[in-house]
Amino acid sequence: MKSNEVLEQLAPVTSVTTKRVDRDPSTKFVVTPDMVTMRPGRGKRLLEVEKDNVNDLFRFLHIPPDMTGKIQPDTCGMVANDLLQKHDAFELLMREGKIIGFRAATEHAGHSMAPTRVLEAIEKVVDKPDYNRVIIGDSQSVSLEIVGIDKATVTKGDVVRAGAMVRFSPLGITNPSVQSFVLRLACTNGMTSNTVLREYSYSGNGGGRGDGNGREGVWSWFRKGLRDAYQSYGKVVERYQEMVQEEIPENQRAMMLEAMIREAGLKDNVRDTVRAMAIENHVRNAYDILNLMTYATSHLMTDAKHITRARRATEVFQSQDTHALFCPVCRAGRGATPALPAGRTEAN
Repeated sequence: MKSNEVLEQLAPVTSVTTKRVDRDPSTKFVVTPDMVTMRPGRGKRLLEVEKDNVNDLFRFLHIPPDMTGKIQPDTCGMVANDLLQKHDAFELLMREGKIIGFRAATEHAGHSMAPTRVLEAIEKVVDKPDYNRVIIGDSQSVSLEIVGIDKATVTKGDVVRAGAMVRFSPLGITNPSVQSFVLRLACTNGMTSNTVLREYSYSGNGGGRGDGNGREGVWSWFRKGLRDAYQSYGKVVERYQEMVQEEIPENQRAMMLEAMIREAGLKDNVRDTVRAMAIENHVRNAYDILNLMTYATSHLMTDAKHITRARRATEVFQSQDTHALFCPVCRAGRGATPALPAGRTEAN
């Protein structure tokens, strides 16, 4: 995918604007069985909440979604208006005159990054970039999977392309991050790694963790982070080669896969497909397990939240620092059930 195709996919995001609303007793929601509308202050124009985004309003106000279906629309509106007055200010996300989202009005929520400038920066750092996938998440955040021309071999016939994954917000709702990424050519799995993980953190003087300060600081940080992430592919491949050598005892393979499925939060249909693929492809080592999970994130999943959770689980699994949480080969006392990260339980 080329940059013009990326911009086409991002058109729904780039058309979003924000509107600040300060606390005002005359700001009211009206909830009916057919729609939700809002008047953002006395004398202001009535705005409709896009039907697909009504639940975003209730989440913003911390109203349980299942509760809204159990009470009358008038009562729901009264609850929403009461909770709304607890906010000194908030912002509406608008598209084509309709409300599509809500967020707290904070002076420095994050760094806004225009998609056109993000792509220009990428093309200055990565030689002949190709965009593998565009993912649009909550609050119009964007994830871009980028691959370049450099390649490396994990095992004979198993080649990956070097790349990087960037997350950013055109609206400045979140801070950007840059992560190592490779694309496995045999099955076009996109595989993220924590070998390089850089997140821009806002500081009070307008700067952040990275290079420079202020608005230009984030771009200097972004270019350096992108360069570091892309050039880390050699280390990523070395880790994969180590995982190939981590043979899993036959009686522990299913147990290890189930631990990964649980931690990744795979839904029923995806879970069943991954299990079937494990039987068909004769999983033998840690790298095989990793590829089953990354196949799911690349080919079987589309929801941004679900993809992010599953990718975090694979990053824990492949990291040299945390891999032993799952791997019975690496853990003391073989035969023990793979442990979950601290704070996790099977119920999670």
